[in-house]
Amino acid sequence: MGLQKAYLDKSSASGRAVYASEDLEPGSIVASGYSVGGVFVLPDQSDAICNFCLEEGSARTTLRRCSACKLVTYCSTAHQREDWKLGHKHECKVSQSQRRSGRVKPAGPTERLCGRLLLAAAEGSTPKRHNASDRISILMTHKEDYLRNQGTDLIMMATSLAFFLGRKVSRDQVNSDPELYLRDEIEMICRIQCNGVTITNSNLNPLALGLFPEICFFNHSCDPNSIISYRFDDKQGQMCATVRLIKPVKKADELCIAYADVLQTVMTRRNNLQNGYCFLCKCARCDSEEGLAYTDSIKATELRLDEIQRLYRWSRSTEAGQVLNSLRSDPERDQSCPLVEAKLFRELSTLAVRAGEYDKAASYFRIALENMQAARVCEYSPIIGVTLALLGKTLLFLELVEESARVLRRAVDALTVAYGNDEEIVLDCQLLLEQALHEQAQKEMKALSV
Repeated sequence: MGLQKAYLDKSSASGRAVYASEDLEPGSIVASGYSVGGVFVLPDQSDAICNFCLEEGSARTTLRRCSACKLVTYCSTAHQREDWKLGHKHECKVSQSQRRSGRVKPAGPTERLCGRLLLAAAEGSTPKRHNASDRISILMTHKEDYLRNQGTDLIMMATSLAFFLGRKVSRDQVNSDPELYLRDEIEMICRIQCNGVTITNSNLNPLALGLFPEICFFNHSCDPNSIISYRFDDKQGQMCATVRLIKPVKKADELCIAYADVLQTVMTRRNNLQNGYCFLCKCARCDSEEGLAYTDSIKATELRLDEIQRLYRWSRSTEAGQVLNSLRSDPERDQSCPLVEAKLFRELSTLAVRAGEYDKAASYFRIALENMQAARVCEYSPIIGVTLALLGKTLLFLELVEESARVLRRAVDALTVAYGNDEEIVLDCQLLLEQALHEQAQKEMKALSV
């Protein structure tokens, strides 16, 4: 665990940075680490996955809801028991109390993670492997920046967290000196906002919030040479994060990950990074895209795509489809931005697959990939690999086996670099590739026999 073939420099211009200790190729693992305090499922996923290991419910895996608070689900009694010891015993009691007192909105992932870490520091009650005090005390908080930029919202969150922890802080105390009476809560919220990550599955769907101290020293780039993947370690009973290279690097090159969606425009990326991490991104990619026209039409399209993703998360796919189709047929849509077009056609392809319109889906996947390449997204980026995998599967369904085999081979190459050989999506792609090659061979033999 920790850095591998890399080292931490605390004297860099950006404060702290990770550098390669030797020349490295794509696919090399440069860091790994376990979560502290557990993982915290996003509200829209709370009924669909286990709140301890993030396994999806299926015919093979039955999820059972906590009978007391009814807010979280688990795939097994063993995982429910582990999460109870890790901190759910407090959250469960608080959630029941809040429901009785009429609080409609339950505690969110950030509030729950902060609460667990503060309780662990105060009581020392969590299992040793999850002990967070030493591992997170060295992480940056940027408290002054967050207070300056998000002061009112931050104080409201800290007040809610204090209530969640059972601390009695009066309104007069909060109004007179919030940094005194809510010091621990403010500092922990800042630390989580600055260092917490959204855990995604191999298809890049957001699942949960987690904190992995060992990987928090990687700086941001909108054109990253490294990516993070996540898996549950059954032996350790913890979520593990792994950082792999997706580009070749030379010795002493800085290793960077992306804090923002690489398919967003420079304006949106910078706004999100400024609001979420309190810095203005000046990476090489942002500087090169700074002069690109960001028309009102592009901005409107991007906002509508964000709306579509929210509708999908809320299981309102019919409305999402209506917005998508109206957006695609909009004669005033500015098509000059490949990033926005890539996001649009990737969403359209997913919608077409759900509707069983596989010819359209294949066409949309191709357009999405063309736009990603035009935007110079790295060939080993997971977004490229996942899109190739979906296109290859669609082509196989359409019996276009030769093209399917070519596309799936590229998908396997990209996803193996990003996730390693044993990730489920890589194994699935390999099986599909074998099927496509088998069908292609049968097709060639049949043609020869005619």
